[in-house]
Amino acid sequence: MEIEVFLSKLVKYGESKGLFLKMPIKDVPESCCESAVTEVYDFDECKKLVSQMTGLNSPKSCDALKIIPQKSVMDFIEFKGWKKFIQWQAGDDDEEEKIERQISHFRLDEKITDSLLVLENLIYHVDFKLLKEEKRAYLDTPKRFIILTDIEELNDSPLEKLTVTLGNLASMPSIESRIAKKFRAEINSISGDTLKNLQKTETATCSTIDKFYEDAKIP
Repeated sequence: MEIEVFLSKLVKYGESKGLFLKMPIKDVPESCCESAVTEVYDFDECKKLVSQMTGLNSPKSCDALKIIPQKSVMDFIEFKGWKKFIQWQAGDDDEEEKIERQISHFRLDEKITDSLLVLENLIYHVDFKLLKEEKRAYLDTPKRFIILTDIEELNDSPLEKLTVTLGNLASMPSIESRIAKKFRAEINSISGDTLKNLQKTETATCSTIDKFYEDAKIP
């Protein structure tokens, strides 16, 4: 109950101060999903405003934030589109090297570390008036880091994963499959944080993200 109350206060504060701008995933700048309608906050815009408020120096941040008080959880969502990369890089002699370089360039570990820093600068700001019990509630809140991508090979649904695999048998290993293998290894290397209750990194695709929240009955 303490977490739900804290998150409700955070949502009310963020929306009233214009820090949390709600929109469908498809409308968030840099979104790689053209049809996803799940509503989230534009966390990149929030980062800019919080940095202005607190003097935070050029942090990185995830693209979107979803705070779910009734489920006592918050999600940091990072968009990682690959379609343009595939369009321009497929077939190059140094394709494997370019895939690895692109994954390294994402700096996923920095994105989640800096996102937590941005959020903490917000809740510790004098205007938020963080109470002692709310600090504990923040630390106890499960925080999920979700990588949202437009390549279906990272789909975690067994049935849909099988469909993708069968559809690619004739051309295996496709560039999408090679990207997925290397990208999955990078994602799995991201560690959680027991002190801040950062959960194991999850993945979702453009075709699964809405269903993920619908199945959890999350608005």
